[in-house]
Amino acid sequence: MSSIQEKLRQSIFNPDTNTNDKLWYRYVLDYAPDLRALSEVRAITADEARVFQHDVNRYLRSINYPPKYKWIVCVVNDFANDQAFDDVRLIYIPRPEEIQLLYSRYLSVKLPKAIKV
Repeated sequence: MSSIQEKLRQSIFNPDTNTNDKLWYRYVLDYAPDLRALSEVRAITADEARVFQHDVNRYLRSINYPPKYKWIVCVVNDFANDQAFDDVRLIYIPRPEEIQLLYSRYLSVKLPKAIKV
């Protein structure tokens, strides 16, 4: 596991992650390349880089992106923390619909295993 993934794993219980489900987190890690391929690619202007320095949340709010998905944006972009955002000129923004679809697929795999007959 890369150090970025390890740092993100350690922050799983941070309120920004909006989840305590370690299996969901692992599922997102596994499917991050797919989410990235389906993401909107946005250029970060010099002004945005200055205004939103160290603050991915504020940037996401500025583009009306749901803050509950910040941790997924960080995974898709290999951000270990908000400081990693400072050096970015392109950011991949997964569509919320794709995240919801991924979560539905995750539940379809997880729930049958949780229900034992």
